[in-house]
Amino acid sequence: MSRNLLPFLYQTRTLQLACRRPASIIFTQRAGVATSTTRLRKADNSEIPFEFDDEETTSANETEIERQGTLTPTETEIFKGIFDDIAQGRLAKNKKPSQSGQTQPTSSPPNQQRPDAARGGNTLVEKAHNSNFSDDFLKRYPASLRRAAENALGKFELAPKRPNLYSLAELDQAEKKQMREWAKYEQIREKEKKRVQDLMKACETDIELWNVMEEEVFSLPEKLGIVQKDTVVKRGRKSKEQIAKEEAEKLKAEKAEKAEGEKPVMDIHGHLYPQYLIYGLDLFDNAFARSSILAFNILPRVKELGLSSYVLGVSTTFFIKLAEIHWKRYGDATSAFDALDEMKPVGLFPNEQLGDLEGLVEQISDHLHSCTWGAQGPFVMAMMQGPPYDASLMSRLGRMKGLIAKKHFYNERDGRSEDRTNRAEL
Repeated sequence: MSRNLLPFLYQTRTLQLACRRPASIIFTQRAGVATSTTRLRKADNSEIPFEFDDEETTSANETEIERQGTLTPTETEIFKGIFDDIAQGRLAKNKKPSQSGQTQPTSSPPNQQRPDAARGGNTLVEKAHNSNFSDDFLKRYPASLRRAAENALGKFELAPKRPNLYSLAELDQAEKKQMREWAKYEQIREKEKKRVQDLMKACETDIELWNVMEEEVFSLPEKLGIVQKDTVVKRGRKSKEQIAKEEAEKLKAEKAEKAEGEKPVMDIHGHLYPQYLIYGLDLFDNAFARSSILAFNILPRVKELGLSSYVLGVSTTFFIKLAEIHWKRYGDATSAFDALDEMKPVGLFPNEQLGDLEGLVEQISDHLHSCTWGAQGPFVMAMMQGPPYDASLMSRLGRMKGLIAKKHFYNERDGRSEDRTNRAEL
């Protein structure tokens, strides 16, 4: 007769021996398993474990890497060597696997090996962008580890390399070179700005001014290369008319480049684009006997050129000027608030022009309140009770006043904090 109550569950000799063991041994084994599991849970599962606080966490992380079993022993040693070098602040020079499959660790300390290591940067980010971390260094490791090394060192293909300026003389030379470039761009910018504004100012009609803006202003986004063209490939052979048209466009582009002399630069023409738009808006409003309605076509034309043109061209001054034309020339408060509300999605709000915006909003507010309370007669008072002069317009007016008051509050608070800082320094 079997010793156990359930003999059909214990058919193998291994299970029988396990059941015959004392309870204390089984408890000890289970406790050991639980302890091992708890230790693994303390491991840091971050993608880039640069450094660890104590030896227990380090050993647990190594156990986790070995448990996964996705790397060969050689790659595992190299993987550990990468992060050891990063944590100690030195480069893994001449770290190649030997014939026996083991790496040759460096024995000299990092300060003796590289006396200028401290000048490469105090953080890992600065060290990663250091020019010493080149692609040749990453090529020393297997292909399966290059991606991990790139992530650890912060190497990206499009990241610009920073020069090592160890001395003040080199830093002064770099700053002087950059200042010369800025002065050169500023001189060219002022010259180009005067040329285009003189052409715009010499126009006698609004149609002539619009044609000048089409040629000199609205063509800038395409010249700067920020207009996204539709790349639709048509299959089949090109007709003779299409070939002739493409050749004519190429010749026209070449002639334009020769006439301009230099290709438009963003540092020059990018700053002039919003200034041209504001100047053209002002000319359409004041340069002729009557304000031209073509002023309202500037913003749709800018949007038509694409999102890059819109972001580059619009400004707080442009929107405030457009709102003033809507209100002062045509008494259209709804369109004026539409122009002002469009600043919020773009992330614009006036700082230097806060006084101009406040004056415009107060002027609209005084006029609407006088009309609402019968200063313009009963007929106008009755009109103010219906759209678009009803409560919706007054709520937009109140919201704009709240934004202005909040901006004043923040400016005063920042000014008080700056005053306290200056007094503390004195």
